[in-house]
Amino acid sequence: MKLFAMFMFVLLSFGALVEASPRDETPVIKGTPSTPQLANSSSDHETAGAIAGIERAIEKYDTSHPSDDSNQKVAWFTGMLVLVSFGQLYLIFRTLKETKIAAKAAEVAANAATASAKTQVAIELPIFVIEEVDLRQSVPNCTIKFGNHGRTPAIVKADYLEFKMAQALPDERRYPMSGNNELTQDRVVGAGQSYRLTRATGLTPDDWEAILKSNTILWAYGFIVYLDFLKREHREGFCIAFEPTANDAVRLVTWSRRGPSAYTYNEAD
Repeated sequence: MKLFAMFMFVLLSFGALVEASPRDETPVIKGTPSTPQLANSSSDHETAGAIAGIERAIEKYDTSHPSDDSNQKVAWFTGMLVLVSFGQLYLIFRTLKETKIAAKAAEVAANAATASAKTQVAIELPIFVIEEVDLRQSVPNCTIKFGNHGRTPAIVKADYLEFKMAQALPDERRYPMSGNNELTQDRVVGAGQSYRLTRATGLTPDDWEAILKSNTILWAYGFIVYLDFLKREHREGFCIAFEPTANDAVRLVTWSRRGPSAYTYNEAD
């Protein structure tokens, strides 16, 4: 709109200038008798020559000074050219603006499509969730059951489970090599199936007594290494704590997901 307003201002100013410009007038030779009175043949010859010279001067003037009507036509033609030029500039700027808007819309659509695709892939990936923990004083081992809650199978390559008795774990996770266990054979865990991880706790009767009296906390932490259906490797970390129940007569421990956030994660290569 600004370009159009500027154009109209220039065009109107140009038209006003043309209308206000002075009109050229054909010179009038004063004192020339309409019917010359010639005295003799010599004066007639001189007079005819003068008239012929005047006519040539008038013709030359007319040639070098077009009529006012011709000037106006040239002026309006020039104005129309200016109009077309401003119109083209306006269309160019408008096209550039619309092109930028279209490019931005395409970028937003592409980002939305990428985000949607990532969301769909994330839904399809395996998701391991701790479903059950078996820890009993009469049994030297602890078994943690992981369920695959994703929509595609996982290929388990290795697992890790470590036990530690302490009031709290270090904020920075540490995995002693003693708990490392690379499977001799890959284990395929389909959607809806489970994977069991079993290790010896190494707890003594005194350790159990300290846990049941809440003098310490038994931590179980580690990770599972698996491949998804895209052949990407994941390492999913977990951490749980065992604490005594409120009923001292039963003398049991229950587990809960606790510990520093650094121990619970899913890292993908």
